[in-house]
Amino acid sequence: MPKPLPGRYNINKVTLRNDNTFVDINKGIIREMNFYESIYSPTITGFLVLTETVNLTSSPISDGFSILGNEILEVELELPKYYRQDDLGRWKPGPKNVIRFIGRITDIKEKELIADRAQNYELHFCSEELILDKNLRFSQSYSGKKISDIVLNVLQKLNPLSRYEIHGTKYLNDIIIPYWTPLRAISWLTSRAIPENSMYKPPMLFFQSFYADDVINTENEVLDNVKLSDWTGEVSQKFWFCSLDWLLSYNPRKTLYFGPSNIDDDPGSDPQKILSYMSFNNVINYEVIKSFDSLENNTVGLFNSTLLTHDIITKTWKHNTFNYDGSFSEFQHVEKPPKGPGKLFHGVVDILGNRFTSPPYTKSLYMMSATGTPESPNHLTEISSKKASRLQSLNNFKLNIKCFGDGLLEAGDVVKFEMPSPEKAAESGAKDKFYSGNYLVTSIHHRFYTTEYTIDLECVKETLATEPL
Repeated sequence: MPKPLPGRYNINKVTLRNDNTFVDINKGIIREMNFYESIYSPTITGFLVLTETVNLTSSPISDGFSILGNEILEVELELPKYYRQDDLGRWKPGPKNVIRFIGRITDIKEKELIADRAQNYELHFCSEELILDKNLRFSQSYSGKKISDIVLNVLQKLNPLSRYEIHGTKYLNDIIIPYWTPLRAISWLTSRAIPENSMYKPPMLFFQSFYADDVINTENEVLDNVKLSDWTGEVSQKFWFCSLDWLLSYNPRKTLYFGPSNIDDDPGSDPQKILSYMSFNNVINYEVIKSFDSLENNTVGLFNSTLLTHDIITKTWKHNTFNYDGSFSEFQHVEKPPKGPGKLFHGVVDILGNRFTSPPYTKSLYMMSATGTPESPNHLTEISSKKASRLQSLNNFKLNIKCFGDGLLEAGDVVKFEMPSPEKAAESGAKDKFYSGNYLVTSIHHRFYTTEYTIDLECVKETLATEPL
């Protein structure tokens, strides 16, 4: 079995193109490539760090090519292969793992002369859909439509290069889009969407991932899509319109470890060792960004809230209260039975004899809204309080984890992280009781350096691995 090369990758192509010509960027002048994806962002952004002596930004080279903004950027990368088990149980290298990104140049930053005739600068870019979105405003009414169908209709106005997966929503709606851009319209629609599958609850999310689990990875697909000038070649970006609960319902895609690992040791024929050996599971470093914030959690409605709604027809007001304890079992959680999921607090009684979730605190977050009309209700009583609580739950137990990239993980995945305990018992391999366990990957910073590919994962835990005492 060949020795694994975690973090290795090949640049197949980096090209800039305008209406008249194109230029291939020599991989020798690329110092760094960065791509950002997040479940909170509808599109991908990033930047290249270049060091060059030909003055690509304004010199009359390549038939007068110069960088003035909005040039088309094409990037094709071949990521590390990982081993897969065939039907006979034999471990073999996986297929080609090729990703292809198309974006637009937005600006140049940090430009400086570092030596005689040599300059350094950052070339910032975004996905094609974000630039196009700024130029497309529309007004349109939708009558008797599900929000998921409206989202699909609006997304298609961008004629997206990216693939997409749109999950169904409940209820028929009468909605007017008042001269908004497509992405703004989708953002508003997402905030009011309720999953069609009764297993899942609000909130819904709309985001773009850098690569999906069905990336272009066969020899024929690679050969068929060498040229993208006609905009028909596949790209690896993908739009997701789905619920947070749906993301949390999945088991971990991979397990990450922090500890010494001798990758020179051949794993032999042990399948488990091979899986760990070839999946690049060893964490380079990690940092605990946040554990909890009791003041913030109370203020923004993690534990309790009240929604005051007004019915314009009957001229009546209604109070709808939300309670974390009472609603906990309704939601999907990142931690699973039998030990989990554990709640984010242990319910210490305060000086008034109350806990975070006690009835007197139901107005810790107070919201007001109209109910719509009988013909076109807005169903906000099913969304607002749950959305506030669920999104705040993602602001507890937050880690940054750096590891080698292998083309497997994307924003929205669940991973398991085995964090060593700082206690003396850790010498025997003990794991941290609360910080170890399953995490949702909320964002990824892909870093392609000259010699390696690493990813910075922002990971959050909205429930504990075990119920606190």
